[in-house]
Amino acid sequence: MQKIAESFDIKNAKQTIDEMLDIKHTLLPKLATQYDMKKWCNLVLESTKDILKNR
Repeated sequence: MQKIAESFDIKNAKQTIDEMLDIKHTLLPKLATQYDMKKWCNLVLESTKDILKNR
């Protein structure tokens, strides 16, 4: 995502991407619980956990 943002010269791209990831990892479990999609939620969070570690 960062490379795409840089190629389009999007200002504050890193900050925006970081905020999006934080929101996803905060709200996704709550939404998944509400809609009984916990397994799907865990798969999504697992697949993106390295992104959080590498920022």
